[in-house]
Amino acid sequence: MRTALKAGVAALCLAVAGPVMAAELVNPPDMRRNAAGQYDLEAVTAEYRLPPFTQRITSRSFISKGTGKWDETRKLLVGPTLRAAPGETVRIRMTNHMKASAGDGDYYPFSNSHDSGTPAADSTNVDTLPHGFDILNLHTHGLHVTPLGNSDNVLLNILPEGATAADLRKACHSETDKNVAHRHVCVEGAFDYEYKIPEQHPAGTFWYHPHKHGAVAMHLGSGMAGALIIEDKKNGIDSLPAVKQAKALNGERILVFQQIEFTRSNPLTEAEPLYAVNCQAAYGPAVCGQLGNTSLENSAVNAKLSVNGQMDATITMAPGEAMLWRVINTTIRNNLPLCVLPLPGTSAPAPTLYALAADGVPIKRPMPAGTQDLPFKLGAPVYDLSTPTAGTDVINNELTIMAPGQRLDVMVQAPNAEGRYALFQPNPNNAPTATTGLCQVPQLDSNNRLPPDQVVLYIDVKKHKRKVNTTLPTQTQLNALYTPDDVASRTDVPVGPTQGVVFGFTNYEFAPTALQGASVVNGRPFNLERVQRRLKLEQTDRWAVQSASDTHIFHIHINSFQITQRGSVKYDFPIWRDTALINCATGPGIGGCTFPAGNTIQQPGAAAGGSGNGEVLQFVSRALDFTGPMVMHCHNVNHEDNGMMELIELVK
Repeated sequence: MRTALKAGVAALCLAVAGPVMAAELVNPPDMRRNAAGQYDLEAVTAEYRLPPFTQRITSRSFISKGTGKWDETRKLLVGPTLRAAPGETVRIRMTNHMKASAGDGDYYPFSNSHDSGTPAADSTNVDTLPHGFDILNLHTHGLHVTPLGNSDNVLLNILPEGATAADLRKACHSETDKNVAHRHVCVEGAFDYEYKIPEQHPAGTFWYHPHKHGAVAMHLGSGMAGALIIEDKKNGIDSLPAVKQAKALNGERILVFQQIEFTRSNPLTEAEPLYAVNCQAAYGPAVCGQLGNTSLENSAVNAKLSVNGQMDATITMAPGEAMLWRVINTTIRNNLPLCVLPLPGTSAPAPTLYALAADGVPIKRPMPAGTQDLPFKLGAPVYDLSTPTAGTDVINNELTIMAPGQRLDVMVQAPNAEGRYALFQPNPNNAPTATTGLCQVPQLDSNNRLPPDQVVLYIDVKKHKRKVNTTLPTQTQLNALYTPDDVASRTDVPVGPTQGVVFGFTNYEFAPTALQGASVVNGRPFNLERVQRRLKLEQTDRWAVQSASDTHIFHIHINSFQITQRGSVKYDFPIWRDTALINCATGPGIGGCTFPAGNTIQQPGAAAGGSGNGEVLQFVSRALDFTGPMVMHCHNVNHEDNGMMELIELVK
């Protein structure tokens, strides 16, 4: 959806901690199987707090009976962690305890009057108007599993339990009962998922979240996401001695970065403020007005990121300690530079981050003679990619700037001296930040504090008596781990692109007038009536993806790909991804760009800040093993809900 749709919605300034250390970061609880060997995952609406923000927030959320952690005093607004292994069959019963509501578009594309049986005036826009906020399904982001049946099938709708209203069932089926090759399936209350993970599967960090088209931004803005970790103790990063020791000594941290979009939900005249993640917060008045939802329009919306349902949390490390961080960007649209910076008064160098795996796949790279045998070391993003080191610098940018949907497994080593550090997001209240402005400590505000909305996480390095891991893996060890077969070096890679994608927007076409247009792929919005792309199994394709306007995030289900080139700069070695940042066509503030200048906009002789037609991201992929319908879309999920998605069929 166009950023302009939420223009005028102010950022909610939170009265939370300034440059003081908050509570220690708590890992999300692990799911546990029930007596039948199944995991329980339940969708509920409940009240939460985002410590140290003390006010109550009503939000949709995931809980699991098997964690033993969900109660009124200890619950966190984050999905529980699911751990699995290659070759394992994971069974999950998902139950939808949420309540259907006309104001949340659950009856759309029928009119909002209960059981009216009358189509809404704009019912033809079912693929571009967000709706169905209490209907959901489950997507295992990044897993290589079948998209059919009860596996990673996003053409499935789980209605709230007790959904007996005729219009609710009609609304679901009206999206699907056309002359289509692949219909949505609508079930009531609960659904049993079964994911058969192949014996040969990369081991690293993946994640899960609902993928109901039209409601993804609502669900992610509600914290309905959790880590899905594939552990391979023989051929994955969990087999590395340094990783095993870090985990054994309480040195594993799961970081689920969140963008909880809550707003005040009761009148300002009431003494005690109440907050909620609702339609106004997630989509703005243009969308909500179409659904008949006009509660407290233009209320300020939270812009501060949280981690694992906590704000301003702290990770405490001992000097020299090496921890394993499993980092997941589950935000709606925030590109987050993974830079740990020293706070004022700290003279020791910042902790060092070494990348082990990207999007769940170990990072392999050549080791020329004389190279230090350590994993790839992350640094601040590099703007000028016209130098001899551009092929490595562009990989640094690829790994350091985390786009929504991406994951990174990193070993973080603290300096040998004590100090205080923080991770910041770019200022959400100002104009876009150029690459040159990333990874810098923000200026103190008028109260001599760090800007609260930019602080994401604190790191406190101090001496303590706990035994810790201080060792790091080697790149040689990483190079010996299992990864999918290299596709970028195959002899059948096409010279030119065989698959192309351009992300952009329309001017009022294909969407209700109030939305000002649709978000589109190659000039067309998502449409269930026809398959929009077919990919043949075992065919090697070179993809070319670019933006016509704004910043986007390419994500494709089921099969990962290897990035080889961004703009005119070739990667020194390919990086496996299932999600990739597509830079805007022009520099910050030019032509609707919302995040920083394209990594390769500055070419020899070009003006700083740049302008142009947008860099092309090139990658190579092969569809393998599974046939059936799945999707490709922008993982700025406001764009996805507004139509920026394709229905793809995998065929033999």
